[in-house]
Amino acid sequence: MVELLSKCLKQPETNSDLYHFVEDAFFHLNYCNDKVLANYPLFFAAHLSSFFGLNPQNKNNRILESENLLFDMQEGFFTDVLPNHGYYLERKFASVLAQILLVRQPDELEEIQSNAAARYKILEGLETYYMLHIQDFTKMKTLPVLREILR
Repeated sequence: MVELLSKCLKQPETNSDLYHFVEDAFFHLNYCNDKVLANYPLFFAAHLSSFFGLNPQNKNNRILESENLLFDMQEGFFTDVLPNHGYYLERKFASVLAQILLVRQPDELEEIQSNAAARYKILEGLETYYMLHIQDFTKMKTLPVLREILR
């Protein structure tokens, strides 16, 4: 979470909404159970994107819970059309990301059904998403560590 923030925050400017989101995220992290903790990096990375104007969109008002949607990382929206590029999350991963985006409180993460391999794949996708949309964003050093922890 700290590495992601340090890669996203380039200019020192006041953003009280972002501050409260981060403060709340770290507070909840201290009190969550193992099932919530497993999905927490996804929750944080997915919801943090909205503070940089990158929140994934629901193109054509499609229902996010649909298992037939892909997430086009280059365009930043969920779609049922296979993109002409390789920057997308497959349906099974996009479905979990869509569920994560619907979560408003960390305790709701307990209801998200995913496994360690899926969580890691989604984190890699979110890393790519940030790299595509935030200037000078580079690969994260903590993802391999998270891979081991999330097993």
